[in-house]
Amino acid sequence: MTTPVAGFESITALANRLGLQVSTVHKRISRLKSQGVPVTRESVAKKPASCIRDAKPVMLADGTRCGSIDAAARALGCSRPRVRRLMDAGEELAPMVNIAALARANGISSRTAHWRIKNGWTVKDATTKPLYSSVSACARILDRWFARYQLGCA
Repeated sequence: MTTPVAGFESITALANRLGLQVSTVHKRISRLKSQGVPVTRESVAKKPASCIRDAKPVMLADGTRCGSIDAAARALGCSRPRVRRLMDAGEELAPMVNIAALARANGISSRTAHWRIKNGWTVKDATTKPLYSSVSACARILDRWFARYQLGCA
């Protein structure tokens, strides 16, 4: 037998009425009970203050003003936590570079580009330099391969 919750026969019925997931309603009821707040339909429907996104105005490096951190994240093409970290560190909020997209546009895999950057290459070189810049480099690699596997050239 289920216990009535906020005038509803079950948590599922309340969740359906509010248009929320059952797990969300369950978490909110648990939070309300732990805080000693009466469980009503209105208190369950209300989003907790800790989840409400702050509408703190954010100024981007190019002078664009965004109304919130979410809007800044969308404008910069990155995540909300990343914008927060940049703001907390006092860094400039400039548009993010999608390294994988740059690399793919130049015929280089994203894994190769990320490996190159990790190993000290500049972003420009990592995303634009071809895998083999000359025929001689390719020939050196083939020579090493033939030598390693003791294959002769015909």
